[in-house]
Amino acid sequence: MKRNIAAAVLFQGVWFSAVLGGAAGLAWPGVASAAAFLLLGWFWPRYLPSMPAGAFLLWPLLGFALDALPVTLGWIRYSGSEGLPSWMAPLWIAALWWSFVPLFPGALAWMRGRMPVAIGFGAIGAPLSYLGGERLGALEMTERLPALLWIALVWGVLTPLLTHRLAPEPPPARA
Repeated sequence: MKRNIAAAVLFQGVWFSAVLGGAAGLAWPGVASAAAFLLLGWFWPRYLPSMPAGAFLLWPLLGFALDALPVTLGWIRYSGSEGLPSWMAPLWIAALWWSFVPLFPGALAWMRGRMPVAIGFGAIGAPLSYLGGERLGALEMTERLPALLWIALVWGVLTPLLTHRLAPEPPPARA
């Protein structure tokens, strides 16, 4: 339990580093804090359980690609995206994905088998996270309703899927 709380708290540090860095037009604070977070998990696996390498590569890339749609459609404009292709979210967003997905085998594993909770966690929590990022100046939702609906849909689907695919099976109930 303590390691899951530690991982969640440390992830929030990554989130603030990435978002505040993004608001300043800088990707490196998010990338550096994500790298430190992941290295800590590598050297202290009890805090950030390992996951298959393919999953570690696939899921963040999928999330990053899904973040490209509202950018391409002009619903979201990220700070720090100058010089990037018009469809691409900035690197600090990728750093968040690479830091968040490894929480599913550990800190977020409690949602496995609790589909309504996982859907609600993703569909409500993710839009709130984006709204927080907007308040801190890291992004602008030029089309708020479609952007928030897209984010809620993506995370409402991905959260239970990631929980089911990456979280370990819960131990059998004792009789």
